[in-house]
Amino acid sequence: MSMDVENLSYAVLDHDQTGLSQNYALNLSGSRYFIERPPITDYTALDRRMRSGELALAIEIPPGFARDIGRGTTVQIGAWVDGAMPMRAETVRGYVQAMHQTWLVDMATHRLGISPSAASTVETRYRYNPM
Repeated sequence: MSMDVENLSYAVLDHDQTGLSQNYALNLSGSRYFIERPPITDYTALDRRMRSGELALAIEIPPGFARDIGRGTTVQIGAWVDGAMPMRAETVRGYVQAMHQTWLVDMATHRLGISPSAASTVETRYRYNPM
């Protein structure tokens, strides 16, 4: 029995619009677990699309993402997970953590030429449909 969840729709709210932020978003688009939907334009659209069930996941990339990474400043990525089905939400959370960690390791290895030793953290926030 497989606990994999596939074909989860997601979209990205990219406030940075840089090559690096697009590179981050591409990690999900190549996955068999996720199906990319049109980008999210603002918080109203994010809320509407999550409430309607159109999206199982919304990724929010903050403004200044590439600049802050270049400076070595801590950057927070938002991952909005549909919590209507808690078991599925936990699985999505695991997929997002793995994707995030893979991206960090890839960036450290290829851009900085170092082998990372510290793990990142992902803070979980569930979103429940109030209907």
